[in-house]
Parts: sequence; C-alpha cells; structure tokens
Amino acid sequence: MNKSVFAEINGKSVLVDNFSVLCENGFIELQMRCVTEENKSLFIVFRNVSKLNLSDVSYPFQICGFEIKDNNFYGYEKDSRYFINDYEDNAISFYCEIIEITN
Repeated sequence: MNKSVFAEINGKSVLVDNFSVLCENGFIELQMRCVTEENKSLFIVFRNVSKLNLSDVSYPFQICGFEIKDNNFYGYEKDSRYFINDYEDNAISFYCEIIEITN
C-alpha cells in the first residue's frame, strides 16, 4: 500500500461516489471510488473482506472519519490484517487482508 496515498485518506473525510461488493471463490472484494477533502479522486480495492458491517448507507455516502488500522503488529494476518472503520458515524466497518489505492 502506498503510504503517501494512505495518509491522504486515513483520519479524513471522503465522499464515496461508487461502491461495489464482489464475491468470487469464497472471497469478498469491496471496491470504492471516492473523493478526498482536497477534491482528489481515488479508487480503493479491499481484498479478502470479512465482518462487513453497513449501517444507514445511502448513495453517495460520506465517510466522515475514515480510519484504517494495520493489525500486523499484533500478529493478525489474512482477512484481519486491516480494520477499516468510519469512526464518526459508524456507517461502515470491516476487516480485510489487502488494500490497493490508486488515483
């Protein structure tokens, strides 16, 4: 994961204007296109998603406190490596193994 792009979204507000959940061969992949506070468009793919929780989500939706925690330090791997959360409104939370961010 690109650390400089990661810093652009972690702890910030993002507007999600495209969101999809794919399931193939028992693995869940979440894809979202979002716009940062600086009006930069990013495409984010979360691979091997687990414990996906969505609450009061409409389209487009805003994640006011986009938080990504790396649990690797604690020995978590596979589908629990990263914890993604909306810490402001609790609209979305999940775990995943891989995060790919492109612009």
